[in-house]
Amino acid sequence: MEKYLKRSLILFLYCSPCLAVLTLNLALYYEQGPGEVVEPIYQYIDYISGNKEVPDNLIKGNIVAKRLVNFLNKENLLKNLKNIRENASKTLNSIWLFNSLFILGLAILPFLILGIGLAKQFPHKHSLTDLYGIALRDWPMKCLVGFVLTFGFLYVFNPIGWGASMAYNFVSYEDVISSSNLPLIVDYKQAGMKHIVAGFLGWYLQLIGYFLYKLYKGDVISSNVYKKSFTKVLFVLGIGLILSSFTEDEGLVVVFLIGFLPQSAISMLREYSTKLVSGVQEQGASLSILPGMSRWGIQRLEEEEVDSIPTLATYNSEELKERIPPEAINPELLDYWIDMARLMTVIGAEKYKLLEGICKTATYFIQMSSDDKFKESIKEIGKISNPDEITDKIKKLLSKPSI
Repeated sequence: MEKYLKRSLILFLYCSPCLAVLTLNLALYYEQGPGEVVEPIYQYIDYISGNKEVPDNLIKGNIVAKRLVNFLNKENLLKNLKNIRENASKTLNSIWLFNSLFILGLAILPFLILGIGLAKQFPHKHSLTDLYGIALRDWPMKCLVGFVLTFGFLYVFNPIGWGASMAYNFVSYEDVISSSNLPLIVDYKQAGMKHIVAGFLGWYLQLIGYFLYKLYKGDVISSNVYKKSFTKVLFVLGIGLILSSFTEDEGLVVVFLIGFLPQSAISMLREYSTKLVSGVQEQGASLSILPGMSRWGIQRLEEEEVDSIPTLATYNSEELKERIPPEAINPELLDYWIDMARLMTVIGAEKYKLLEGICKTATYFIQMSSDDKFKESIKEIGKISNPDEITDKIKKLLSKPSI
């Protein structure tokens, strides 16, 4: 029992940044939701119950107000307006509670995934004190990610604003025989933030998939993932904001896919910017060309700030293997990738592509650089006539300090 209590404490400490942000944001949501919406609804009810015409300036251009007035007029004819007024506060509280429970569960889920993996490492792999420290590591960055998750889902459930969405959902909840009583989480026709929400949902699904992969691999110690995730969501939200200004529904799929595959979009932009600056599109800078490299492998290397072939080439392999557990990436495969990256960085991607049939790694190139037959082969196939110079460059690359 004591072991499970300590594991629960580790899990709580790991999730504490998100829980702190959730508590604050859900309290604000209540204040701006049921706390403020109930009074305007009472005012509209008073207009209708007193057989007064609602002023045009309260309805004109306001879809939520129009729908609320139409609903209240119908209930007035049915002599049910008093009951609606009496239950308004209770209904709004029910909507807030329903939305808040979903927001809580969805926002805390990524933290729970890695937190459970970390808690399970006690007492087999790490001491309790070490795990407490790991659980609280990078607390401010985890708060930022928790803030993005919380606010993101607040606007998934309230895409036209907290108060307006609450009033819209109030009518949907009460007007059960309406032809359009779908909640706003489904009915996004009037949402001005739908592109940003689509990008956020794509990023969230990618985040959950990656965190589950990390849990499966037992790679739960590093907290660098939160920094990279925050950077990626800023990129995705920025793209969504730009697309929302000049595209309609056709842009939703695009921004969702950018959120779901952010590294692909970032790589495309990097290659395009390189082409603009240098006039030449360098092929082979992406980690994806390495044999056996998966999307998850690219993301794990990005956690350690390794986002291209040249960056990988300058890394000290022993240091990188210490940071990335063998369960996540096989150490021998990591050494092989680094060896390939070093040769590719020195001779260039185009010549490497010609040469890879006879030489794939920097280590092998150095070993064979004095062999006459090898020299003839690389000169004929790879158009390389200066193997000694290339060998010196590789050795200098090997002597550079780790990033």
